[in-house]
Amino acid sequence: MSTTLLAWTGHLGPCWWWSRARLSLHSGLMKYRAVLRSMSGNLIKQAGTTSLLPNSSVLGAAHPENILVFFGDFECQPCRRLLRRISPTVSASNKLQLVYRNFPLPNRKFADVLARLGRIAEERHRFWEFVDICESRQFGSSEECFGAARLVGIPEKVARARIADNADVSSVSLRAELDLGRRLEVNATPTVVLLAKGRNPSFVPISQVEALVARLR
Repeated sequence: MSTTLLAWTGHLGPCWWWSRARLSLHSGLMKYRAVLRSMSGNLIKQAGTTSLLPNSSVLGAAHPENILVFFGDFECQPCRRLLRRISPTVSASNKLQLVYRNFPLPNRKFADVLARLGRIAEERHRFWEFVDICESRQFGSSEECFGAARLVGIPEKVARARIADNADVSSVSLRAELDLGRRLEVNATPTVVLLAKGRNPSFVPISQVEALVARLR
């Protein structure tokens, strides 16, 4: 670099260099976000949209145009709040369906047991009733979990025996749901995937879910 050029760039001062650095960083971030969006779409395609749906708990339209796949945790407060806000709209919709998939996080003590009890409640067609019961409770013991199950007609003896059996269908179902979530790189709850008519499957930012539900209903 010539002496003249060095003198000229030095005259511009540190602000010029900082502006160039910020512009480069912004450009890099934009490219990184675009790559992440592409990866998200590809992961969902690799998992296969049909694999999101079998043996699921559903709410809303029987023949929907759009489906929200909701990965949730029974002890997750944000999951509870979001479900409470969107469930009435989805229930009344003839175009939109919500599919609930269990994804209990390892740092929540009773989430795994509650997820399995939810699947047992589903066998009795009382899954959403169980969701409502859990929504208003804080679980401090397994006894409280089995107490919630009793309220949807699951005898405690039956519940305990099935939870103790790792070959039980509720356990097999949960392992499949967890495997699906990991393949999609779900690492937090709630996580929402949109299966929209005429569009590629995509993750929905949680801050946009309520507005999306209002638009698609």
